[in-house]
Amino acid sequence: MPNKDLESIISSMESSEGLSFCLVVKHQKPAAMISSVYEEAAKDFGLKSRYTGLSSTVIVSYSNAVLKDLHKAIESRDNFKIGVALGYPEDACGAFLKDGWDGTRFFTKVSDFVEKTGKLPLHLAYLPYVPEPDAVENEDSESSALGKTYMQLIREEFPKFSHNVEENFKDIVENIKYFKD
Repeated sequence: MPNKDLESIISSMESSEGLSFCLVVKHQKPAAMISSVYEEAAKDFGLKSRYTGLSSTVIVSYSNAVLKDLHKAIESRDNFKIGVALGYPEDACGAFLKDGWDGTRFFTKVSDFVEKTGKLPLHLAYLPYVPEPDAVENEDSESSALGKTYMQLIREEFPKFSHNVEENFKDIVENIKYFKD
């Protein structure tokens, strides 16, 4: 199926879900969790899918073994293994489980970085997960490197979606100040 069709599908998804789906289709990550509404689209791209105990969510991958591992991790509620099975770096998975590191704290850290340096680390917009805290300031971190790789791919092959991803990221970073203490 041509990239134009894939771009229209991912553009209709929530940003991180669209990124995940696209990166699986492009063989950049092993699996994704998507809304069951997109299950047929996943099959059109040759992806296998499996329902989980999560309402209206399916997991998709080209590999049955990956689906099995991810399903087991979901069933056991092992968030670290879920993250690894989805292709997220172990450092990011560990940080997500430690000390309440979440999207709000991540975007607050990005906002603080922008205030301090005047630079927006746009490559982080291309991560469909919350990266480890060091990724905000360390362009050599594993998450930063992945973000740069994903950014190049998405910008080249899906320019409209890329624009949406970046605008969404900028909006979140700009608006996170309302959640700061």
